Amino acid sequence: MTPPPPAAAPYGGGFGSPTTAPVSGLFRKSLGGAVTLVVFSALGVLSPFLPYISVFDESINGWDSREVFSDYDKFSASPVLIILGSIVTLVLGIVVINNQNQGKATSKAGVGVTTLIAGLVTLGSAGMAYNSWDEILYYEDVLANQGIGLWLGVVCGLAATIIGIVALAVPKVTQGVQ
Repeated sequence: MTPPPPAAAPYGGGFGSPTTAPVSGLFRKSLGGAVTLVVFSALGVLSPFLPYISVFDESINGWDSREVFSDYDKFSASPVLIILGSIVTLVLGIVVINNQNQGKATSKAGVGVTTLIAGLVTLGSAGMAYNSWDEILYYEDVLANQGIGLWLGVVCGLAATIIGIVALAVPKVTQGVQ
């Protein structure tokens, strides 16, 4: 009888990161884009509940902005669309992570197009909220400081849009590395 072959060194010589561990056969996980998408999407869901503007000692968050926007006949669905767009991209990021952990590929076109559209909706809604506040404050002749919530919505929408474009261009974002 011949002795069994020696055990192979762990992937990466024992120094590999959890995001590059082997999935099955010749495939490795590539979770950077999906994890980034999940993080920015979670922040995007929170952004309407953070201050959008501050006037003197008071601030108004995105969720409460809906009433002000309605009073001035402005587009009042911005905070809701930011949350919905962020939830869509959050679910997509979790699906990609789950599929790669199971050694499965996710549709590059499906994830890329859906993330791109959801990112553009989030980015556009944050832009509409910014424009609405700009017009309201100009009309009322009030100076205000922009809050973190509005900028966080813009950054999250931009991140999702970029990840959507990258997912369409780079297969490893959704399918792992061969």
